[in-house]
Amino acid sequence: MFTASASPVPPAPFPMTDRPLELALPSACQVSPQTRHADGLGAVWTVQCGSARANLSVSVAATKQGWSHIAGPPIGVGMQTYAKGKLSMQLAYRLDGPAYADPIIVVQYSRPFAQGADTSDLRPLAYLRVPTGFDLPIGCVWTTNPAGFTSDGAYEMAFACQGLPAAEIRGAFHRSLLAQGWRAENGGFGFTNYAKDDLRLMADFVNGNAEPSETPWVVESLCCFGP
Repeated sequence: MFTASASPVPPAPFPMTDRPLELALPSACQVSPQTRHADGLGAVWTVQCGSARANLSVSVAATKQGWSHIAGPPIGVGMQTYAKGKLSMQLAYRLDGPAYADPIIVVQYSRPFAQGADTSDLRPLAYLRVPTGFDLPIGCVWTTNPAGFTSDGAYEMAFACQGLPAAEIRGAFHRSLLAQGWRAENGGFGFTNYAKDDLRLMADFVNGNAEPSETPWVVESLCCFGP
């Protein structure tokens, strides 16, 4: 006896909303009207929160609200991908022009791939492409190019301090960070780790010959992901 199989239930369209779902943005953020995906299963918003720091805070807000970071290079270097329940979301920061101060793009999907997203490779840090949470000591400036990249793709952001001997840069940097509300968590030969609110910072002060470097570098990140 032949029994007809039930027709598959088409996925429900993404709802029409004036702000992203499951993401409480700071009240100061200006949100563009929703742009629909052609299949109705996703939407896009342009968001401007008023400053680079405020725009970056959207990533922190997302992780605190239960979004799991599942993919993406350092924030500002392409899209960061998140999952929460049956939703997926991407946050995109510009690389050129005003960069973080420029409006960001929020993309959300309700397509099946969002369900059961692989979160086994969650990382507790999302690296920043440019420093946001501190100022360098007086007389120090950022160099044009990164000093290199860590094994997981973070930018090693180099700086130089004109008129300050290499051996004295670490002390000047440390005093400056403490004065700006950072705390030193741990360190060792040539490096110190700092923390402040949802930011983490690792500073390295030696060159390849294990000597004080004239161009030390830092890696800054947002921390920590998970509900």
